Amino acid sequence: MGSDQVQSNPRKRKRRSPKPLNQDEIENKKAAHKEIERKRRHNIAAGVEAIAGILPNGDKEKYKGQILFRAVEYMQQLQKDTVRLPELEARNVQLEDQLEQATSNMPGFQGARIEELERQNQVLRQESEDQARKWALEKGVMEDELMSLRAQGRGSSADKDHHSLTEEYHRNWRNEENRANNLAAELERLKAESREGERPQGF
Repeated sequence: MGSDQVQSNPRKRKRRSPKPLNQDEIENKKAAHKEIERKRRHNIAAGVEAIAGILPNGDKEKYKGQILFRAVEYMQQLQKDTVRLPELEARNVQLEDQLEQATSNMPGFQGARIEELERQNQVLRQESEDQARKWALEKGVMEDELMSLRAQGRGSSADKDHHSLTEEYHRNWRNEENRANNLAAELERLKAESREGERPQGF
């Protein structure tokens, strides 16, 4: 019975070596490989160019590596400053409360100034919200582009280097903070004047 099983099992066929390619087939294979590489390089260049278009003054950078370095810096600063947005919004709310209190306590001749401060405060709040949405959108686009570059094996160097933060980004934040501080200082000045005006004469 065992011998029957041995006879019934077909013999394993030996693998044949692949047929050698002729010269035309070799050239076609090389051409296909070059085309794949060309498309890959094109996609990488397009991704880096898209990132450069988002970065402040990114169009001034010539080298892909430097653009990726700055993109990482920009994203990291966006993350840090996004955490600070609630603080800025809280300061704006505090200014609104102070404005409302000042309006109820100050003489009528200062009403126009208070209205102007209220308008400026509303503008500041709206600009802060618009800027927050803009930064969130830019951050998302850059993250997508960097993920694509990492998947293609070209993004690792961008994660290793951290240069100084972009001046334009810091300038925008300083302007927002300075405007909020100026509003607060103006309110305090008007409140002080109001208190002086309410004191009885001769004291």
